[in-house]
Amino acid sequence: MDSKLHTAYKGNLSGCHSLPKGGLALGRQEVHAVAEQRKHEIARFLKSLFSSQLARESDLVYTFFHPLLRDQQDADIHLPKLREDQSKNRSSGASGGLDRQIPVGTIKGQLKLSIEYRKDVLHVMICHAKDLDIPDGSKDEPNSYVKVYLRPDPHKATKRKTRVVRKNRHPSFMEMLEYRMPLDVVRCRTLQATVWDCDRFSENIFLGAVTIPLENLNPSYEMVNWHQLTNFSRMT
Repeated sequence: MDSKLHTAYKGNLSGCHSLPKGGLALGRQEVHAVAEQRKHEIARFLKSLFSSQLARESDLVYTFFHPLLRDQQDADIHLPKLREDQSKNRSSGASGGLDRQIPVGTIKGQLKLSIEYRKDVLHVMICHAKDLDIPDGSKDEPNSYVKVYLRPDPHKATKRKTRVVRKNRHPSFMEMLEYRMPLDVVRCRTLQATVWDCDRFSENIFLGAVTIPLENLNPSYEMVNWHQLTNFSRMT
């Protein structure tokens, strides 16, 4: 965060305390002293950051410190029931082979997206998913990630992917994807977000898709919604 702020604002961070560069050169026996020193430095950095104008204006600060309270509440989905579901799945699930596939019609769950166009950039925040299906034959919850395209895109230039959130039917991604392109070009595209289960030993498994036309995108309005995952014919 400190390094990116210096790069973005070319060192002009008036009123904001910077973290020391190069770290502390102490041996392994002083690891607790190093941690204690860093804790105080980080606390000082955060205090000065949140009291500065950057905390109110910088997109970098805004996205780094997600989730907001309302997103955290959305992500906190009935934990007692989740633990019950986990126990049930582990006790009753059958072992599956390497060619597991989800039959058409079993797609379920939702994906929360925030879409906004500002400063000549399309910002797509991949927030959360919930109630994802457990692939047939699996005892474990999915290792999910989200893949995004702006269709049409024959050369896959707009392909973006989030990190993988492991063993969770209600994953929180909180990743901002950015596309720097004119608004009239964006309005000719359709946002396609697909959710996948990442499998180390076979092909990834399709868990659902969201398709959002951008033809009526308003640059002064942020679209934040939960979208139902559906099946679609072209899983690319």
